[in-house]
Amino acid sequence: RTVDVGSTFENWRQNYNNLATDVGDPVALTTVDKTSVVNAINYIMDQIFFFQDFDFDGSDGDSSNTVFPGSAMSGLDNAGNTFLYKPQKVLVYKNGLLLRSGTDYTAINGTTITLAASANNADVIRVSSYTGSYTNTPSGAESQFYWQTAGSNVYNNNSAGIVLQTGRAIGSIVTAPTVTDSIQLDGDTYVNADLYLNAQKDLRFRDSDSSHYVAVQAPGTVSTNRTLTLPSAEDGYMIAVAAVGSNGQVLSSDGDG
Repeated sequence: RTVDVGSTFENWRQNYNNLATDVGDPVALTTVDKTSVVNAINYIMDQIFFFQDFDFDGSDGDSSNTVFPGSAMSGLDNAGNTFLYKPQKVLVYKNGLLLRSGTDYTAINGTTITLAASANNADVIRVSSYTGSYTNTPSGAESQFYWQTAGSNVYNNNSAGIVLQTGRAIGSIVTAPTVTDSIQLDGDTYVNADLYLNAQKDLRFRDSDSSHYVAVQAPGTVSTNRTLTLPSAEDGYMIAVAAVGSNGQVLSSDGDG
């Protein structure tokens, strides 16, 4: 698809159109980033396949040889490789037998794996860590099972919901949200900044059996931002609502603060 110094403008136009047809429209690319061919290639390169084996002796673990690598290993395997992996992209073997994720081991923090049963000193623990792009995945479903990145943003799309938890033993891990297609925080949750509920969405407090709730929401229109500050409990003030479910109730305090 080239032109020479003797080519006419029509020759150039035809060759350019042929080249454009050969390259195709970036919109047809199956990568998440379709803004240009260069950006699409960069997106693929960011997920280029990588495979690394890590080798441990059964005696290399902490907590009765269940946590690998143990503190004495300083994050390294027997070959001196720094142990790192992406959650859900790791295979764990014990004496050559593939272990079942979530049943025989957990691997969630990227730097250690925890076996459900203690390893013997003579056991061989091998961990295969890998990354890589997905193949033959329908457009729009590329991140259905794994966390992915788009530039500086991290995103995930699961078909049934997400459960976020930490510090749980293998037998007590929550594997499905209470409500399908929801994001569930299973454990104490601390918010160190403002929390926004948009478009009059409810803040709902459920009763003892979680069958019913009492909700708080913003008015339909607010002309300026307002902040409700609770009175100090130490001063003996108490906030109460006279009733729930009818108009005219207000939050009130029995103190002068």
